[in-house]
Amino acid sequence: MSDPRRPRHHLTPTSGWINDPYGVVHVDGRYLLFCQYDPERVRWTPPLSWGVAESTDLVHWSPLRTALRPASAADGCWSGTAVIEDGRPVLLYTRVDATPGRHDIGQIVLAHPAGDDWVSEAEPVIPGPPDGLDVRHFRDPHLTRTADGWRMVVGAGLAPATGAVLGYRSPDLRRWEFTGVVCSRPMDAPGPVWTGSVWECPQLLELAGRWVLIVSVAHERTEHVVAATGSFDGATFRPGEFHRLAHGAAPYATTTFLDADGRRCALSWLREPEPATGDWAGALSLPAVLELAGDRVVARPHPVVDSLRGEPTHTIGPYADLVLRATDHAELELGALRLVADAACDQLRLIQPSRPEQAMPLGATADGSFEVRVILDGSVAEVYTPAGLAGLRIDPVPSARLAVPTGVEVTCHPLTG
Repeated sequence: MSDPRRPRHHLTPTSGWINDPYGVVHVDGRYLLFCQYDPERVRWTPPLSWGVAESTDLVHWSPLRTALRPASAADGCWSGTAVIEDGRPVLLYTRVDATPGRHDIGQIVLAHPAGDDWVSEAEPVIPGPPDGLDVRHFRDPHLTRTADGWRMVVGAGLAPATGAVLGYRSPDLRRWEFTGVVCSRPMDAPGPVWTGSVWECPQLLELAGRWVLIVSVAHERTEHVVAATGSFDGATFRPGEFHRLAHGAAPYATTTFLDADGRRCALSWLREPEPATGDWAGALSLPAVLELAGDRVVARPHPVVDSLRGEPTHTIGPYADLVLRATDHAELELGALRLVADAACDQLRLIQPSRPEQAMPLGATADGSFEVRVILDGSVAEVYTPAGLAGLRIDPVPSARLAVPTGVEVTCHPLTG
């Protein structure tokens, strides 16, 4: 019997668990996507491995298989990144320091392709955090190529209660020099968005000629994803105002990559709201394209997502892509998910029974008109407005004739591609 919760178009494990996407590379006409993976258990339980899936279009993926296994249970294959070196995908990942009291301190390890798998080098390329800093967390390397080699940023938590990104540079992926604290912010710093005590999965990149920093915010648990535009002098990033990149309770661990056409894209882990009761857990988002809207980073559905649409229909169901257009105010019920849009306060509320209400910017125009796109895929909903993206785990929407309130225009397509 098929599982009504399982998405058809978001990557999920056939069985077991997935979480953070660790990078997407394009090589030999195909995309390779790496993520945290456990094919046997449906809860986050060390040790975990890396999984890999393949695609030619970013929306149709091969089943996940194990790509990299830990050398021992004490090591683990934790967060990292994938890059192309000499035409081959190589991995840089976090290995846990097994020293008592240092389980949040990682070592950065290089892994090379060996047939269909990857094999780790015995010695880490970075054995731990730099001296001279009170580092409480150290993990999640992310790489970008530079004119003279490679730049690495590593997620960190510094004492007292300060999220941080640390910087390194290398000519060859093996010899690394610490360049300093790229950016940091105390947990109690004032501002419109809370940025926690630990920064995970950092991404430092150029977007439309501007420098952008994206981090996943944590404290005692994983929280949300934030971004800021700013200036970067090769060592230090000076941010403007941080803002939420993704709204809703599900998105975390956003990773970015360039697609085959050079667009800056993003994928996120969509967390489960409750412990899994079936034989799989975790999903990855559909690909999004990142753009700038003033000083804010916003996500739009990747153009390839449109290829999943069937012919317009008046019936809603668990697999659908719909666009709502209205002026001033609109409400729409999609099964147990209720959308309430209010242009006066520029807010879209996302309401589900027995779960905390979520809200996101609506992005209404000066005359109060707005557009909301909702992609339903089993137990996943992705909601886009001109001002942002939200990801939710939902109860699948039952098939029914779509009830459209007066004054609201809705175009609905089944997801069939």
